[in-house]
Amino acid sequence: MAHPLSTKKRVRQANKARLKNNMNESRMKTLVKNVSKSANKEEAESNLLKVTSFVDKIAHKHTIHKNKASHIKSRMQKVVNKMK
Repeated sequence: MAHPLSTKKRVRQANKARLKNNMNESRMKTLVKNVSKSANKEEAESNLLKVTSFVDKIAHKHTIHKNKASHIKSRMQKVVNKMK
């Protein structure tokens, strides 16, 4: 059965979007780990700013849900607040 050109284009677009989303999810997880593994509170706070900015950005692009973004930011803030 023949596939129309529009279907082939949608497949290409979907693959491209999937790769971008995977890359962004992976980067987000790495940034979250960096906050948790920070040596001191100052370093954790600077990493928290990076996480907050990036999570907001990918939530705005609908890679993750806005409530998930809020949950991640809240959880990371709790981690930083517990540090001495």
